[in-house]
Amino acid sequence: MSQMERIFFINRRIKKYGYVKVRDTASLFSVNERTIRRDIEYMRDRIDAPIVYDFYKKAFVYTEEFKLFENLDEQMIIFYSLLKGMLKTMKYLPVVSDEIMDKISSSMSKEYNSISDLVHFEITDYEAPNIPFFEKVFNALITGNLLYIFYVNIDGKKTKRKIQPLRLINYSGKWYIAAFCTTADDYRIFAISRISYIEILNEENSLELQKSEIEKFIGSSFGIFKSTTLENVTIKFTGIAMSIVNGQIWHNDQKIVSDKDSEELIMELPVGNFTELLGRVMSFGANAEVVSPDKYREIWLKSIKETYYKYKDIINERN
Repeated sequence: MSQMERIFFINRRIKKYGYVKVRDTASLFSVNERTIRRDIEYMRDRIDAPIVYDFYKKAFVYTEEFKLFENLDEQMIIFYSLLKGMLKTMKYLPVVSDEIMDKISSSMSKEYNSISDLVHFEITDYEAPNIPFFEKVFNALITGNLLYIFYVNIDGKKTKRKIQPLRLINYSGKWYIAAFCTTADDYRIFAISRISYIEILNEENSLELQKSEIEKFIGSSFGIFKSTTLENVTIKFTGIAMSIVNGQIWHNDQKIVSDKDSEELIMELPVGNFTELLGRVMSFGANAEVVSPDKYREIWLKSIKETYYKYKDIINERN
């Protein structure tokens, strides 16, 4: 049994009965009494628990209300259980070693360890991480050094760039670097899977980048593809799409209006690059419509037409 579990037990026992006895606790956990006394000393000296020995009760008690562990013991162990379940199935994580898994398991009781075996996370679309690239990105994030990369964008164009990595982002099972690109003199998002070469440069970025400015860029618009130019896009959902979208958060600044009488749901959200949002809207088929702005509505209509004309012979055959 771990020290964390014993401390949680001591805290629960005092809160429930008003005291805890060293001998009983040592017997329950099959350890000697010195171990329990060290646990109590740790609680008193390291986490400021108001725990003292009561000579009348011949047990340890709290001298005042102690809120540090308020509802934390159960929540913490459940969190560890969920984390263990996640690590077993998250294939896009850069490293999950047996040592890490053993440490997580040793921090949980057998009861919660068994719960973690019932937890499964599934992501159907993910990319296996490139470990050597991850090491260089993390190194640059720690040291503040610039990275020199060969990058292929979504259109297949190859470029060479010098970037200052600012954040490492996992989005829908894929890894990205949020960076300041000195080549473009602007913030950019780079998919690690599209980097063919990466080198840590022996130079640091001389620009003073504000944390608030970085966070504003990352959270500026829907999706992973960002832009300094934002537009609000309005989408109308009907049918089954209403129940699916209602309650979902596509962006923190989204606005949703649901009209049960007209049986439609209207969503408005900021967009910097329409490509990803178009794919999301198209996935709902006839139950999603781009309302505005006009230029994005035209792109949506064009996509529908292209899809129809590509498969119209198949459609006509079935009709």
